[in-house]
Amino acid sequence: MPTEQRNISFTHREIVEAIADYCAQIKRYLPNCAIKRVEISDNPELRVCLSSNTEPEPISFCENELAVALLLFCSKRHIPIARRSIKSLKVAEDSLCLQMVLRD
Repeated sequence: MPTEQRNISFTHREIVEAIADYCAQIKRYLPNCAIKRVEISDNPELRVCLSSNTEPEPISFCENELAVALLLFCSKRHIPIARRSIKSLKVAEDSLCLQMVLRD
């Protein structure tokens, strides 16, 4: 049985843009100032923390929120995503990678 695999890697700028669009849609607070740091970790769970000059604490996003944000980002930019694919997020170096596996 053939299997198709596809990976899409996102830069920090794309991650911040995806999160900002996601926050605007769900009306979650995100500071209007520039994000000065993006921290990506997967220990013990996948999480992205955004730091800004105006917020004392980083703003944190869990794996589910990131998945939705990145899928919305892809949809907005007409990046094709197979609906039937099994999707997961992975940390790839200092970035996020959306992995898709499609089994026939």
